[in-house]
Amino acid sequence: MISKLIIRNTPKKFQKLGKKYLRYKANNQTFWYIFFDQKEGKFLINYILNNHSQDFPELL
Repeated sequence: MISKLIIRNTPKKFQKLGKKYLRYKANNQTFWYIFFDQKEGKFLINYILNNHSQDFPELL
């Protein structure tokens, strides 16, 4: 169960991944980043990565 979701606006540089994102801490070593768009109460997940991904350093 995910509690206390903090949804943030995606920085302009990464908005091609989604207008908003959330970060989920799976354990002490892994964070998941979920990029999505929201319209009329519906969510479209566009991209998911974690801090172990090759793409992750680009997002720092």
